[in-house]
Amino acid sequence: MSYLGEVLQDAPALYLRLGEPSGTLASDASGNGRHGAYAGSPGLGAAGALDTDPDGAVLFDGSDAAITLPALPSPATMLSIEFWFKPQSGGDATQCIIGEADGSLSVLFKNTAKLSVFYSAADHLNTSPLAYDVWHHVCIVVSAGAGTFYVNGIADGTFASFPSGFTPDRIGDDTGSNTYKGWLDEVALYLSALSSGRVAAHYAAAWRGLISLRPRLRRMLHDEDAANYRWTDQELERHILRALDALSEVWPDERKDLLTSTPGSRDLSMATLRELVRVEAVEWPVGQFPQAFVQFQTWGSTLTLLTPAAPAGAESVNVYWGRRHQTELLTSTLPPEAEETVLVGSAGYAAEAWASFAANRANVAGTEAVSQYQSLTSRWLAEFRQHLRRFGRAARLKTSTLYTPATPASGNTVQWPG
Repeated sequence: MSYLGEVLQDAPALYLRLGEPSGTLASDASGNGRHGAYAGSPGLGAAGALDTDPDGAVLFDGSDAAITLPALPSPATMLSIEFWFKPQSGGDATQCIIGEADGSLSVLFKNTAKLSVFYSAADHLNTSPLAYDVWHHVCIVVSAGAGTFYVNGIADGTFASFPSGFTPDRIGDDTGSNTYKGWLDEVALYLSALSSGRVAAHYAAAWRGLISLRPRLRRMLHDEDAANYRWTDQELERHILRALDALSEVWPDERKDLLTSTPGSRDLSMATLRELVRVEAVEWPVGQFPQAFVQFQTWGSTLTLLTPAAPAGAESVNVYWGRRHQTELLTSTLPPEAEETVLVGSAGYAAEAWASFAANRANVAGTEAVSQYQSLTSRWLAEFRQHLRRFGRAARLKTSTLYTPATPASGNTVQWPG
């Protein structure tokens, strides 16, 4: 699910995406029509916080930029305040991110690089200092007066005796003082206490790595009860990487690298082409129009130009090649349109493993559960193979269209698989 979808699922009372490129209206995406108004000189249209969404952000200049809010409903005993922020150094010692205009109750950023929930004339701080010039996801959750700071999806401090009735009316300052300096994005206010799982789901939806793929896979597998997970995170990651490898074989991460020839030799080392799946095309000499693609063969870590003459000197050779897709916790080279394919394959592999496990342990699940997982395995893996064939056809068509050699292949030329 998208970040927008995750937020809307929890029914925010106010949701300012802050992606406007111009104007004075800060649109409310909650559907409640509680739009804010930009004041001063905000930097609209800045790059946003989310890796999965191009929606923009706002730069607050630490001088007069602010947002005024309309009348908001007063929460009872439960409340959640959520936002992404990227602070700049050199601002006021106390900076209001969101709060009441008189400054009596606010969420602040302090010159100690910590967040504060300010009430009863006192700061209540989170635990860990936050880096400047880095995006942070913050969610402050209050239930019956007891509050928890969440930073980047993880609990980071608590506070107590929070007063009821918090109705913020300013973002970026408290009527001209305590001005915030930095970027702000995706501000949401909920009249409920988000669970730790929902906070983590919001944070995960902002990224395209394993942190996002894991919960989506659990949703497919109906394995969202954290107290009774069938699969550990490590097991799901193993299934995701297996599906990612299968996809890479038909649709690898497309790369272009420049290699340098050895004078008088047609052989070039491919040692620098890490996680190589295959070489798609070789351009030599470079810089011509139309491009001069030549025949080649690969063997081991050596690429050989199948040309009448070898390069006379240390010449540039462009190599177009495919690399295995890489996915880390927060990043991935996987194209967005291929994510569902990888999840389908991962689900198939996970169901297959569970069916095998359950079949060998009759006390874990009955024969009905085994049969159910075997059925899911067949369905998901069949769908996965169908997706791979479709992506493979598209990749072959692109290769045959773009990389036509300048000279035809000879009848006795073989391109060895890399």
